[in-house]
Amino acid sequence: MKRQLSSLDIRALLRELRQLEGSRLEKAYHFSGSEVLLRFKGAGERAGLHISNGKYAALTATSTAEGTQPTSFAMLLRKHLGGAVLTKIGQRAFDRIIILSFSSAEMGDAELVIELSKEGNVLLVKEGKIVQPLFSRDYGRRALRAKLEYVPPPLTPDPATMTLEEFGGVLSYSRADIVRTLATRIGLGGTCAEEVCLAAGIDKNTELKVLQPSQLEALHGALKALLAKADGELRPSIIIKDGVPVDVIPFDLGVYKGAEREGFGDFSSAIVDYFLRVKDVVPERTEEGRASNIEAQQAAMATKLSAEAERTELMADSIYVHFTHFQKILEPLKGGPMGKALVEALKGLDPSLGVKVLNANLGTIEAPVPGTDETVVLQACEDIYGNASRYYEAAKTARSKLEGVMSAMKAEATKPARKAAPATKRRRKFWFERYRWFVTSDGHIAVAGRDARMNEEVVKKHVKNNDRYAHADVQGAPSVALKAEDLSGAQLPGFTEQALEEACEFSLVHSKAWNAGLATGSAYWVLPDQVSKTPNPGEFLPKGAFVIRGKRNYARKIAVKAALGAFEFNGERVPLCGPESAVAAHTSEHVTFVSGERNKAEFAKEMARRFDLDLDDVMRALPPGDVRVV
Repeated sequence: MKRQLSSLDIRALLRELRQLEGSRLEKAYHFSGSEVLLRFKGAGERAGLHISNGKYAALTATSTAEGTQPTSFAMLLRKHLGGAVLTKIGQRAFDRIIILSFSSAEMGDAELVIELSKEGNVLLVKEGKIVQPLFSRDYGRRALRAKLEYVPPPLTPDPATMTLEEFGGVLSYSRADIVRTLATRIGLGGTCAEEVCLAAGIDKNTELKVLQPSQLEALHGALKALLAKADGELRPSIIIKDGVPVDVIPFDLGVYKGAEREGFGDFSSAIVDYFLRVKDVVPERTEEGRASNIEAQQAAMATKLSAEAERTELMADSIYVHFTHFQKILEPLKGGPMGKALVEALKGLDPSLGVKVLNANLGTIEAPVPGTDETVVLQACEDIYGNASRYYEAAKTARSKLEGVMSAMKAEATKPARKAAPATKRRRKFWFERYRWFVTSDGHIAVAGRDARMNEEVVKKHVKNNDRYAHADVQGAPSVALKAEDLSGAQLPGFTEQALEEACEFSLVHSKAWNAGLATGSAYWVLPDQVSKTPNPGEFLPKGAFVIRGKRNYARKIAVKAALGAFEFNGERVPLCGPESAVAAHTSEHVTFVSGERNKAEFAKEMARRFDLDLDDVMRALPPGDVRVV
């Protein structure tokens, strides 16, 4: 049963919402926790925009909100947007995000961002920063909190501007069937993805690898035709099955041919009516249904992991079996060219090798396995052993997960029926927890990236004039921002030698030195103005990498060692993992460990029990590999 609007629904809906452009916001309301209503002056009878968080936005009358007690969020919207002109309503590319742009002589320009994802949100944004979200949330790679820069979800390709070649390129990255790829990669959602397959005359379950060029062209044409429908005359309706509403659509769809439908004069009315009615038809979840659902999910996951382990192990074996073949491919690519340099380098290879670029910016190529229909994805920056090792590690990971799933299936099968336990209260997350972080022995907060993208973010957002930048002498080590402030943002005096060395040690612990089993290593710290994103002439800087100019202040022969303990902050208990001297300064008890043979997940479970911490939080805090307690 449909619960949110798809990207195509939003594209069609915007034509109705744009009648509000040019009118002034008269008042904002917030009620029932997740419902927001905006009332505009001079936009006719239906001068209200009703936002049901995570579900829809639609035109509506506003009389029902009169007399509602204003919440703090409503008061904030009135303060910043009251009397402002709604200059534009738009959709972010083909995402499920609606952006309302406001302009006011008194308060300046602002945007109200409506995210219609599963959880949803409504955010007031000014000059790229969040003034206030309806709900504060952390998603690992982005945080929606007041005073932080607004980072939208990863951009979905816009099919409206997509050429046939670009369309084929997007599909080529997917391992799923056609309908799932259209639903997720293109952002059509399940129903419209099936519609495109039906219009193109192609079975929706067809695997992409057997797709013919003519079929690809048919899919592209059907997609363009569907988009044209959204821009043409609408025929909004609710689809009825056995007397129950099952979907709301802006125009006729072939997948619902012959189905009972209830027509509406505009899409907004259909949307509001549909969501009001589906509230009363949510099926009750029984204990038997829950168990059956879990069993089905576990069985599907076990099948998937088993196939994944066999496939990746086979790929690794194939690389060694055809050693000479892959040596001819990888040997000329020493140094790992990327971007245009990779494209040019491949032109020098023998065409009979059949090598093609998958993603030039990531340095990935695809090559056929001789004598088979299979292909392998290779990293141009790695040799044969490195590429084979990646596949073996992937197989090892899949088998480890498979063991966990099989154990869970056994446990579920023998588990007695139980009453539903009350939901546990989730603790609040702090801004620094989306990064790797620790507190130095003298109280400075340090944050580091978890991947290349976050390394960029750490340097751009968190390395300020009075701070310090630290980095291990290991390729791929995280960038560490050592802040001249404590966790609450209060400024602290200059950095001690111990704090600077702890920041260096932190970068080393979270680098490849850990999994390599190194006992010691080197790292350095520099001033913020020594860190640059501008490469030297003739050089290329990959994402997350920086050029350091000037003197580096080295800390040498640092022990690759970490400690973990429970840290109290603002009434919450969080895992603090970092240099032993720092952890010891802020916890009453801690455990020290190095790289070793003990499974990281098992160690994390023990630490979570020992220190009364959340297991997921502990896993995120630990270095990237197995451990040995010292």
